[in-house]
Amino acid sequence: MRLLRHEALSLYRESLRTCKAFTWQHPSGKAWREILAETLRKEFEAGRLETQPDRILELLVNGREALRKTQELLVQKQRELQKRQSLSSN
Repeated sequence: MRLLRHEALSLYRESLRTCKAFTWQHPSGKAWREILAETLRKEFEAGRLETQPDRILELLVNGREALRKTQELLVQKQRELQKRQSLSSN
């Protein structure tokens, strides 16, 4: 159970670091990183009281996969922004 707790904390920290990389604004005017960090916190709070190891493991696996996809989309978006900036400066 201790290993699962360590993995959950690791996932949470890495997810927060990823949130910080979202520097652009949501159409509402709020920073995406703030919206994502709030959502992340709610998700982890919802799973915090889970006691069944199988369910905890499932949540961690799903969380890792969601983080991986988010990081891929972030890299893709950053490349698009860099490409637009380089095209507009030419």
